[in-house]
Amino acid sequence: MKEQLIALCQAGHSRSCLDYGSLTVAYQAEKPDFTYIQKACEMGNYMGCYKMGELKQRFNDLNAAKEYYQKSCDMGHLASCMGI
Repeated sequence: MKEQLIALCQAGHSRSCLDYGSLTVAYQAEKPDFTYIQKACEMGNYMGCYKMGELKQRFNDLNAAKEYYQKSCDMGHLASCMGI
């Protein structure tokens, strides 16, 4: 399944990037790799941007969190608008 998600992500399927990134982050407690979630955001996936906002907030990078929440809000995700 891991290989399929990576292949789909590389083919431009943003939800696969988000799914794989979420699985990866869930198992990396101390220093998680946000690469795939960030890629989902860059591909226009509002949940990828929202998740990046949450992660940045969790790790006390509040300026970056605000930027990701703003991106997601701009894409129409109302919960992100409240995080700004």
